[in-house]
Amino acid sequence: MGRPKRGVACVIALALGTACAGSGNPTAPAPEAAAKPDLFPEMTAGLERQLEERRRAALARGAEMKALGIDPFEGELTQSRLTELGIPSLGGCTTEKGRLHREPALRAHRQLRAEDFRSREPRSPDPTQTYEVLSRRAVIPSVFVSCTMETETQRSARGGFEVRARSARFTAFFDAEMSWLNPRQRADAPTLLHAQLHFDLANLMALEANRNPWFSEIVGEGTTRDAAEGDFTLRWAGRLGRLQSELRRFETQLDRETAQGWDTGAQAQWVLRVREGLPAVRAALPRG
Repeated sequence: MGRPKRGVACVIALALGTACAGSGNPTAPAPEAAAKPDLFPEMTAGLERQLEERRRAALARGAEMKALGIDPFEGELTQSRLTELGIPSLGGCTTEKGRLHREPALRAHRQLRAEDFRSREPRSPDPTQTYEVLSRRAVIPSVFVSCTMETETQRSARGGFEVRARSARFTAFFDAEMSWLNPRQRADAPTLLHAQLHFDLANLMALEANRNPWFSEIVGEGTTRDAAEGDFTLRWAGRLGRLQSELRRFETQLDRETAQGWDTGAQAQWVLRVREGLPAVRAALPRG
């Protein structure tokens, strides 16, 4: 009876210096001193060069973003939430017209009601806030600013590609699924007013962004369309992140001065500031 033919998988295994099924001792380990041969040295070297180039490009881009004062963190948080909701996003905004307004979890700016708060437990994007601390609050609203944009891609004078926003419409949104109303406390007027002030601050930020079309200044560049879109996304997220960061400063100060809405006198002062607009809100922030 002749020797059985080795399968293709077995031949490859032997070439790599490992045992194959059906060989004399399938469990015997390969000698430690025997190095596995690189069957494709040129391909391996090419991949290593590509990885090194990408690493250097990432480091250079990070340094460039830092030098420009661009921190995409807040913008990427918004993009992450839109992705969770299944909304196609680009740097925290969407290019799909009407999609944000059709999302059941989101409310465009309006008067809030108790039934708008759909989270069953208190949540916060701040990891330092424990459940015990959060659960003592009367209300935790989740608000942010996003937009619907149109983008265009063109060939650049330098031979690559450029991506820019042709138009953008900003809107303040209340995230019902992430907003919590303490069931152990009454949903009284001061509590809902406190949540409304958070929402009104976000709306002021959206209105200001629509009056000052800074989006025309943002240009993404790259040697390919994908690279240019990636650059644009990062820059857009950084600029939107600056807007969101300022909104968070307003919200933090609102919570601090009103004791999360318990101090109705301080809250009345905030109502007046918000009615006067962002200049009054900014002027009331502590310096430094």
